[in-house]
Amino acid sequence: MAEKIIIGDRSIGEGQKIFIIAEAGVDHKGDMDQAKKIIEAAKKAGADAVKFQTYYADKLVTPEAKCYWHLVPEDDPSTRQIDTFGNLDKLRRDIYTELIEYGKKIGILVFSTPFDEDAVDVLVDSGVLAIKIASGDITCHSLLKRAAQKGVPILLSTGAATHNEVDEALKVIKDNGNPQVALLHCILDYPTKDEDSNLRAIQEYRERYNLPIGFSDHTLTRDSGVLACFYGASFLEKHCTINKFKGEEGKPLNPDASFMSMEEFAEYVRRVRDFEEGKLTKEILEKELGVVFEKMSGIKNPERPLTCEYAASIGARRSLVSKKAIKSGEIIKEEDLDWKRPATGIKPTLENIKYVSGRTALVDIPKDKVISYPMIDNS
Repeated sequence: MAEKIIIGDRSIGEGQKIFIIAEAGVDHKGDMDQAKKIIEAAKKAGADAVKFQTYYADKLVTPEAKCYWHLVPEDDPSTRQIDTFGNLDKLRRDIYTELIEYGKKIGILVFSTPFDEDAVDVLVDSGVLAIKIASGDITCHSLLKRAAQKGVPILLSTGAATHNEVDEALKVIKDNGNPQVALLHCILDYPTKDEDSNLRAIQEYRERYNLPIGFSDHTLTRDSGVLACFYGASFLEKHCTINKFKGEEGKPLNPDASFMSMEEFAEYVRRVRDFEEGKLTKEILEKELGVVFEKMSGIKNPERPLTCEYAASIGARRSLVSKKAIKSGEIIKEEDLDWKRPATGIKPTLENIKYVSGRTALVDIPKDKVISYPMIDNS
């Protein structure tokens, strides 16, 4: 795999200009004009790219998947991810070509994170020059396989992932013919506290993998990106919004809702550029940030997942799920399997898909049910 990747006319890796991505999620709320305003705002703020998220709620989550970004009583229906995401997945997939072309027109790259194989196809057919894979899908090998086969550069986020899980994901990508991959250090917690950031882990990734390393930033701290670059990040992804919208009683509607305004993001970008130009040295940063500098630096090789990542590692990762109702005694076929949130069942790796296929169901398994080992014959 390569020390640098090429996205459009930009080379990303050590010694290159820091590539900054404005992560907009589904802040467009399904509206084309809103999406274009986000692209314009990201360009004005100084971003090199703006990234959206592409999914349909019923392909992403089962009805039992609970929200993981705020705590409410379990019998409160607002805890269901499918309800939240169902309200936010309204942007038609056939308009990505227009958004990409609009980005080209004003001088900013537009791409997205696909959350299902069909979304990969739609995005690549629309002309995206890169694909981001979310932390929660690092073990969703079928999605990685489809993305790798398309041949576009892949930015792979590593929140809550062990080294072994990262190794396995990279093998899937490599085995499917794609050497263009970069990793993002990430903490799968929304928002991430300074003391959980562990930015020294960027050094660990740089030493372990011969790849560009970035930082997917969920913190609320202005200079988190600067510190990530200090530890060797070649690119940054920062969650930002043109509408800091909130749910009832101040609860965020989704994990992106509490992050930076575009005005705050512009300052974030400016500070990173100052660092690149040598205007922000380690001494200046230590003086300005005080104890925050060491808090965010953390340790080089933290045990994953971190305690703060437990909830999201269950809520944002996936399990093998029944695509149809499976009767007790029926032989499970690969085409009977899907992969959706939450991660309370069998991890959806290629190895596990092969293992479950051909096994006998020991109980009736309803459609859209998370599959666990006690439900199948393991003899």
